Amino acid sequence: RPKQSAKQDPKAWWQYAILCVKQKPNSRPWKAVQQIVRCRKQYIDLVMKNLLSDPERNGFHGGLSVQESQALFELEDLLPVETLLAFHLLALRRVFAKRCEGSR
Repeated sequence: RPKQSAKQDPKAWWQYAILCVKQKPNSRPWKAVQQIVRCRKQYIDLVMKNLLSDPERNGFHGGLSVQESQALFELEDLLPVETLLAFHLLALRRVFAKRCEGSR
């Protein structure tokens, strides 16, 4: 990994990026990457809606409709666990930011 920032030494960062790709050329097929990107917004939106809903509602997906809950289960079956964790963290950060804005 280059020591300087990408702005200071873009050539080193391009070389680093290319080397990373060459070392793991088949770690994830391109179709899988496209599928992850397509599902990102929907997954984050559903998790945020669930987290922002009334905490008194019953069930794990208590803040979601039956259709939304089913969609979330399908996404959780479809996406790799590391992707789910990353997207969930993004949703948590957005919820935290929203709650901080609301408390001002």
